[in-house]
Amino acid sequence: MADKEYQNVDISKFDSAINELQEFYRSSLQNPLLSGLNSKLVGEIGELIVARELLTRNHQCRIIKKGGHAGCDIELSVNGNEHRLEVRTKHDNGEMNNGAYLKSVKGIGWRILGKGAKRKFDFIVLLGIDDSANKTCTYILSYDEAYKLSIKEPDRRYSSTDRCIHLLRCNIDDSILRKTTYDDAPGGRTNLCDSLKKIADELPDYDNGWAKLFK
Repeated sequence: MADKEYQNVDISKFDSAINELQEFYRSSLQNPLLSGLNSKLVGEIGELIVARELLTRNHQCRIIKKGGHAGCDIELSVNGNEHRLEVRTKHDNGEMNNGAYLKSVKGIGWRILGKGAKRKFDFIVLLGIDDSANKTCTYILSYDEAYKLSIKEPDRRYSSTDRCIHLLRCNIDDSILRKTTYDDAPGGRTNLCDSLKKIADELPDYDNGWAKLFK
């Protein structure tokens, strides 16, 4: 997919594109034959939501929506500064779907870095969308902020993921972890719970932090 550049565009065009994708996404949730498209639709909707938000907040900024394997999703040019943005969008249906935790654990998680990945973004935008593909949460962190707050992927099935952020919506203690989670390292389970509590405490500080992108 080729790069697409946007500047001084009609925001209503983004609204129309997002609405059409949201409708298709709602249909895909009801049709098992379309389930394979869900993750792609979620990602595309998230990137368009972020692009629309950036252009709405600053009409003079220039956005390049990257295609293919560019290493970042959006390049933002504003006030003489350029930022590489990574957009992570997850279906926020309340289920963690992560083997490190009991099935009853509620929350949402985002991949931050893959195994062996080099730094490719300056800021990361973490989005959640509900069953109607409407935004439920937005957190914006710099690379350093995201790295420091993130944890090692606790589910061994996701071997390609190195760092992630899991926002759990429950009381966090050892009882929410499966018996085999982090049991191979001294203090591993306690350290994981402490890190999860830190995420729950500190991630809200980055809620809708769009202003940092325009400094």
